[in-house]
Amino acid sequence: MGTSSCILIYYEGKFRACQTYSWDGGIGGQGAYIFKFLSSPKRTKALKKGLKHTTYISMDQYGSAKWEIERLLQKGDLLDDIRTWGSFCTEYTSHEPSSLYEAHDHVDACSGPAVLKLISIATAENQVTLVHPAFFSTPTAQKNLEFVHSRFAPESNIHNIDLDELKIEKLGIDDIIMKDFDMDDFDVDDYDYAYMIDLDKSTLKVYEWAYDPVCKYTFGQLQSFTEAEFIGHYKEAKGEKNPDNMPKYKVMLAGSLCHNSRVNNSLDLDKRFEVCSAFHQKPTHLVCTSRQFLRRKGIKEIRDAMDNRIPICKYSSSNNEWMNLDKKNNILWHPKYGYMKEWILSNGEL
Repeated sequence: MGTSSCILIYYEGKFRACQTYSWDGGIGGQGAYIFKFLSSPKRTKALKKGLKHTTYISMDQYGSAKWEIERLLQKGDLLDDIRTWGSFCTEYTSHEPSSLYEAHDHVDACSGPAVLKLISIATAENQVTLVHPAFFSTPTAQKNLEFVHSRFAPESNIHNIDLDELKIEKLGIDDIIMKDFDMDDFDVDDYDYAYMIDLDKSTLKVYEWAYDPVCKYTFGQLQSFTEAEFIGHYKEAKGEKNPDNMPKYKVMLAGSLCHNSRVNNSLDLDKRFEVCSAFHQKPTHLVCTSRQFLRRKGIKEIRDAMDNRIPICKYSSSNNEWMNLDKKNNILWHPKYGYMKEWILSNGEL
């Protein structure tokens, strides 16, 4: 839980979907779900067919839908067995009528990994509505987008499109042209994992915090694998990229990089510190923001720590766990508690 991911679908020379998900996105969670789906030729054929019945909305409309569903979840107005975003995304299908249909017109866009099933059963009468993949493009790639819908103004950009104001009910995939787009044109590094389904080449590529894939599978391989073999093949490929399997940092910095004054404090430590974080109040592993990671891509320690999921603890006034750490290798400094910087430096642990 707490592992973010996105699914990208490429078909007939175009990116057709970019669906994000914030729970259990790792290779044994969402990765296994995708494996089971793509290991069936019947389902991949249905996926191609269903993509012809996919329509699109804007990121703002998606945000409104997600907010409304969150409100209904909190009130308990949805199905009895759906009380969290995790269960909503995994249990949601369009097979049988339910209160989910009444939640929001754009509920499909919030369906997480269930999007594969939804697309595969889509028809002209029962279309699937997703966020147009152009809204997930990088700032650089956004400059190359072509806005060709008849109601778009000549000066349109991805940030000023208001479909409701323009009275555009749904977009088609070609209303915003993403010419020559590749994986580098999407913010896939914002997610822990990214899954690239290429229906033209019949391949699945798995990315983890980077633009270079960790592993690539053909659909033929997926059909011959068991789930355990699928996961094992991924772990083996990841191990080959880091044969020593040994992180070399000596000091870990607790706390995430965000846009505030503490970022500079973090970076002022001669770049001898990396950044670790926690999800849902639980310590996880050494990470940094995607933007910062790209700027400091040469630091192997970041990759090593992420690959090995190095456990950490989070310092706070109510948590003394950090006192029991091996200080030489696991010193923590949290941006919220600036005096920890002086404590580390004065103890000569660098």
